[in-house]
Amino acid sequence: MKSFIVFLVLVVVVVLGVGFYLNWFSFSSSSSDGSTNFNMQVDKSKIEADKQKAKQKIQETTKDLQDKINSDKKQ
Repeated sequence: MKSFIVFLVLVVVVVLGVGFYLNWFSFSSSSSDGSTNFNMQVDKSKIEADKQKAKQKIQETTKDLQDKINSDKKQ
């Protein structure tokens, strides 16, 4: 059970790290009257655009590999 929780924490950290790097998430803070507020914003349109780019890249790579395999079989 402990290793599963560690795995989930690592997945969350990786997703947040990649998301921050790709500008999916932005973090901000503000202070007033002795209290501090932390905010996290999620850019859903950026996530969707990156998802579509990844999907297209995977399809292109798959097609290239299939073409290469088919050309090797013909030779």
